[in-house]
Amino acid sequence: MWDNLQKIFLYNLPTNFSQGLVVFFSFALGFKESPLTPIQVLYVNMIISVTLGGALSFEVEEAGMMKRKPRASNEPLVGTKIIYRTIYVTALMVVAIIGIFVWGESLHWPIGRCRAAAFTLLVISSTFYGLNCRSNSEFALGASLLRPNRVFWGSFLGVSAVQAIIVHVDGINQFFSCESVDITNGVCTTMGGVEWGVIIAVSLLIFFIVELEKFICGYISAHWDFLAPLGRLFQHKEGEEHTWSFLATSASFHGVSHFRDSHRVPPDSSKGRFSSRSLSSKVLSLRAKSDISAEKQVLSVREADYAAGTVKLTC
Repeated sequence: MWDNLQKIFLYNLPTNFSQGLVVFFSFALGFKESPLTPIQVLYVNMIISVTLGGALSFEVEEAGMMKRKPRASNEPLVGTKIIYRTIYVTALMVVAIIGIFVWGESLHWPIGRCRAAAFTLLVISSTFYGLNCRSNSEFALGASLLRPNRVFWGSFLGVSAVQAIIVHVDGINQFFSCESVDITNGVCTTMGGVEWGVIIAVSLLIFFIVELEKFICGYISAHWDFLAPLGRLFQHKEGEEHTWSFLATSASFHGVSHFRDSHRVPPDSSKGRFSSRSLSSKVLSLRAKSDISAEKQVLSVREADYAAGTVKLTC
């Protein structure tokens, strides 16, 4: 469950940041038109993130999971790996989307055709990136590809098919601002095979770059520990678990065995917040109090018997 939640973050953060930054940089660079329209951004947020992002929660356990070292109790859900990949995958997607939009404008394509290419590249590259996120360490086209997940494959094929419909079906492409009216000839044109070829090639390039990064980082983490201090920057201190408790409660068995001094009553700063840490601490503190009370009752009976001379106490 912890792995799957991290996979969802690995997928949703780059895809959501990339679409927002594409719009931001288009205005920062002085573009007359934005590569993405509000309805296209809303579509990606509501459809892509929910289908492919949610489908990753249905992934089964990876091979060798029980051979891993136990993770630290204060390991953050969004750690160094997720932040690092979010930064560079977002940068790749933003450069690619703006690049194909500028390329279309340089060829004097209608604005609808340029937007259709940029929008489709965002969607298709996101679907290929979903394959990367199916495993945190394994090669995406290897054993992880054969692991059963009907929800993911249904989402992968469904999103790709719907995108083709959005771009090429009249009426629907107008709703999503993907229509391309050639003013010279007065006819409506759509994306052609050249654009689809470039989109698939760029999406595959991003896919293999991510796979190369997974291999390099996996090798480094297995043979060198010089990156360990960087990971500790994102670890929370004892008593600060409520920061991620709203996610960690669903991510793992975030309970008694993960924390030292779990029998202690939570500090006053945690009052009013719900977390598995505070709940388990309160339950254990009440249980400890009841045990101490029972021990005191037994001890008082023993002391009374000793005073009456009916029992001898020994150390």
